[in-house]
Amino acid sequence: MYLYNMQINSFRGNNFNFKSVFPVEEPIDDPFFADCRNELREHYYEKELPYHSIYEEQGRMTDYQFGNFINSIAKTPKLVNENEILSLPLNNVKRIDGFDNSYRGQTLCFAKNKYLETIKNAGVDTVIDLVGYFDYDTKVNNAGLDYHLFKIKDMYSSPACKSLKDYLNKNKRLLVEAKSEGMDIDIDLYLKRDKELFLNKTRDDINKFVDFINVMSKDNLYIGCEYGKRDTDEALMWNSAFNPKNQDKPLNVDKMGLLSNMYNLYYNLLPEDKINMGWTKDTESKFIDRMTDCQLKLWSK
Repeated sequence: MYLYNMQINSFRGNNFNFKSVFPVEEPIDDPFFADCRNELREHYYEKELPYHSIYEEQGRMTDYQFGNFINSIAKTPKLVNENEILSLPLNNVKRIDGFDNSYRGQTLCFAKNKYLETIKNAGVDTVIDLVGYFDYDTKVNNAGLDYHLFKIKDMYSSPACKSLKDYLNKNKRLLVEAKSEGMDIDIDLYLKRDKELFLNKTRDDINKFVDFINVMSKDNLYIGCEYGKRDTDEALMWNSAFNPKNQDKPLNVDKMGLLSNMYNLYYNLLPEDKINMGWTKDTESKFIDRMTDCQLKLWSK
């Protein structure tokens, strides 16, 4: 140690330049240690920030969030001429609560072409079809508008709105009964397979629903059904429940069965589905609170 200190002092006294003798190499980020750091970081996030791995992704925007951000700074919101929309000779035409430039009402599928031209000239960009009328998409596109189909009635029978837990419990009872009668069955293996089949069946409908919420997250829309009433009401209820833009308002669902379907869909969503709808941890907590408040109101009736 004494010899080492003498050498250091000698270097200092002679203005020894370490860099001139031993050039400094560029720092190398060893892949092994990089993996170690990432693992420790993820461990911390999971312990201290449980929502981080689902929503925040190390502070980076998802493709969906980045796309919305770019659109928000690249586009100037286009105002809609409300008087022109409300003057259409159609049933139940009105502005959608919570939207600045979006409207609901009777479908334009059977209306005169000039009505589509009217809503386009008034500032509407997208028409949402809740029924699936024949050739409606062609009619809308020919008018220079975007068309989006979301068959709201399909949600009633969709496995995406059924309870995975109830489904597996029912199958488990059947499997236990079969095994008690002498069948050689691996119950856990069968239940694992049943769960995969259930989730695969829900995937297409969940993707369609996520697409619907993303379209409803925009503005300058016209959404409608046969008379602009029942199906439109229910579609807007689904949007109100799941759209992060509507989480600051009380949820108004008028049927316990519909509320149950919403709960089931929520539990069938994957984390990436929520991210693709623009959810955050705040959306998650508000969703549960609003659903609970709505359930209590329905129980009190």
